[in-house]
Amino acid sequence: MKKLGLVPFLETAGGRIRCKRCQAKARSGLQCAKPAIRGKRVCRTHGGASSGPKTAEGRQKIRDVNWIHGERSARAIKQSRLNSIKLRKLADALRVLGASAGAKIPGRWPDGYQPLETTADVQQFVIDELVGRGWK
Repeated sequence: MKKLGLVPFLETAGGRIRCKRCQAKARSGLQCAKPAIRGKRVCRTHGGASSGPKTAEGRQKIRDVNWIHGERSARAIKQSRLNSIKLRKLADALRVLGASAGAKIPGRWPDGYQPLETTADVQQFVIDELVGRGWK
C-alpha cells in the first residue's frame, strides 16, 4: 500500500484509536479520510457495505461487465494446455524417430501430458490426431 502513496492506518481520538483507513481515492487524487469497515478495504461510502450480487443473474451481469478479452478464460486456458501437450508430443515424436538431435523441451509438463517413449506411442499419437481431424 505504501508504494501507491496510500496511508494504511488512521489514528483518531488523539492517537488512542488506530484503525484501517479507507483505500479509495477521491477524484482530487487524495485518499479518503474515513475509516474502512472492519474486514474490508474501503468505507461505507466507497462500497465496503456491499455484500455483492445474490442471484445467479446478478453474478452473471458482474461477469459480463468485467469481461475484457477472454485470454485467461477457462476455455482459453484449456485450449492453451491442449496445444502445449500437442507441441510436447510432436517434439517427443521427432526425438523418438531420430529426426531431432536436440534434447527434450525444458520446463514443467502440462497437466494431462504423457510422454511418448516408443515408436508404438508415436504411431498411436499420429493415428489419434488424424482420426480426430476426420481422416480415415
